[in-house]
Amino acid sequence: MNKITNKQLFDLYVDTANRCSSDVKLLTDEEIEYNIFEEFDVGVMSFFHDDNLNKMIDEGVIKKEAFQISKEIRNRWIELDKNNWTINEIKSHPVWNSLFFSCDRLIALLNRHE
Repeated sequence: MNKITNKQLFDLYVDTANRCSSDVKLLTDEEIEYNIFEEFDVGVMSFFHDDNLNKMIDEGVIKKEAFQISKEIRNRWIELDKNNWTINEIKSHPVWNSLFFSCDRLIALLNRHE
């Protein structure tokens, strides 16, 4: 098995955050479902895991603030994923808007540090 590079890890981490940003609400229902329940779900459980976040911190790829926001996003996702949500609820419910906002904050922070 090939080891993932720091650049690949970071790229997948950023892609994961983008899959659950506020922009997702502009997509079709099918695209929302795919982005959140397929791509984001897998990515947030993998690339937002403490092991990978610590690796990126140690390598200087992300800063402590990004680490904290990422942990919040992952924990919030774990709670949200326990329920069945309709696409309309995802687009409008305050807990989802909070998750989207956290991903927006993370993306903005990462863009400032590039």
